[in-house]
Amino acid sequence: MIHQEIRLFSWVDVDDLLFHVRKTKGLPEWVKSARSYLDALTITVAPGKIPETIKWLSNIFDPRFRQSDSPNSGIIILEGMENYPRQLQVVIVESEDAFSKSRFIPTLAHPEILRPDVPKAEPDEDFPKDFPQLTALHSFKGGVGRTLLALTIAKVIAEKKDNRVLLIDADLEAPGITWLLKDRLPNPAISFADVLTLLHGASDSENEIEKMLCLISDRVQSSYLDGIYVLPAFRSSEQFTSLQIRPEHLIRCADNPFILTHSLVLLGKMLGVSAVIADLRAGLSELSAGFLLDPRVQRIFVTTFSPQSVEGTEYLLCLIRELTPRKANYDIPKIIFSQIPFERYTKEKESIVKHYAERLGLKSENILVTAHEQRLVNPEDSWDGMMRQLRNSFLFSALSEWIRHFRK
Repeated sequence: MIHQEIRLFSWVDVDDLLFHVRKTKGLPEWVKSARSYLDALTITVAPGKIPETIKWLSNIFDPRFRQSDSPNSGIIILEGMENYPRQLQVVIVESEDAFSKSRFIPTLAHPEILRPDVPKAEPDEDFPKDFPQLTALHSFKGGVGRTLLALTIAKVIAEKKDNRVLLIDADLEAPGITWLLKDRLPNPAISFADVLTLLHGASDSENEIEKMLCLISDRVQSSYLDGIYVLPAFRSSEQFTSLQIRPEHLIRCADNPFILTHSLVLLGKMLGVSAVIADLRAGLSELSAGFLLDPRVQRIFVTTFSPQSVEGTEYLLCLIRELTPRKANYDIPKIIFSQIPFERYTKEKESIVKHYAERLGLKSENILVTAHEQRLVNPEDSWDGMMRQLRNSFLFSALSEWIRHFRK
C-alpha cells in the first residue's frame, strides 16, 4: 500500500517507488525487468506469471492500481483533479528469454531498466602496484574548502624528495584550480575536457587509448609547475560552454565502466608521478560519479560542521556503501572537517573525531579536523601566491602529518 504522503505525479514517481521497492524488499523472482516511460510502465515477466504480477502491483500501488479489461494490463492513478483525471498505463509482457544481468555503470542516477539484481562496483583487477595512487576530493556542498585541500595535498606530496604529482581540475562547472593558472599558464596545451574527448574517441580499443594517453602525456609536459603537472578543466573560458563530452558520456559508451580512472592512473604512470589528485564537482553530480564509484580510488570527502553539509556527506557515504563492495584491498573513504574555529579545534579535536567516527562508521584515523585560518579566508588568486600561502599555513602542517598514515 502506498503511504499517504507519497505523491505520484508522473512516471518518474512511479519509477522512484519501484526503485525503492527493489532496494528494500527486492523484486519478485518472476519479474525480469521494469521500465517506466512517459505514457506507460512496461513490466516483463516469466511465462504464466501475469496474475501474480497483477496482485503484486495491486499491493504496491494500492489504492491507486486498477486492472484493465485486458488481463495483461492495468492503470496507476496519478495526481489530478476531479475535472482532470490522470493515469499511467501498465503493460505486462511475458517472455521466455533468460534473465538479463544488469551491467554496472558508475552512476548516481537510477537505472533506466530495473532488474532483480543490483550490480556492484567490482573492477576486474586492482591498479598495478607500480601505478600512482589516485585520490579524489569531493564535497556534498561547495564552499567548504575542497579545492584548497586538493592544492595543499598536491603541494605536500610534491615537496617530498623525488615526488611529482598530477593535479586534475575535474570540476567542470566551477573550475577553481583552472582560474589560478592565468599568470603561470595562460595558454595551457591541453585540458581535462580534451582528455575526455580524446578517450571517448578511442574507448573501443585499449591500443588506441594508450596512443591517446601518450599524446596527452606529451602535451601536459608544458604544464609542470613546482613539481606538479596541472591539468586544467579547460584551455580557455570559451570551452566552458562547449563541453561536448562529459565523464558520463565516456563511461556509458566504453566496454570498461572504469575507463576514466584506469586511464588517469595510466597517464600518471607515463608521467612518472607518485600521485594523481582530482578535485571533483560538488554535489550528487554525474561529473563525479566515475571517481566516487571506483573502490580502488582513495576518496576524501570534505565537509564543514553545518548540519546540511554533514548530513549530505553521510548520505553520500551510504550510497557508496550500497554500490561498492567492501574488500580488504579497497580503500575506505576518508573525511576532512574544515573551517572549525581555532579555539574549538585546540580543545575539542579528539572528541570531535571520536564522535563522527562513530556516527559515520569510520575509524578515527580516517577523519581529519582542520582549523579555520584567517589567512586562507581570502586566498591568493594566482598560482604562485596560493602556493606560498599554503606552504606557510597550519593546514599544510596538519595534512603533512595525516597523509603519512594512508599514503602507499
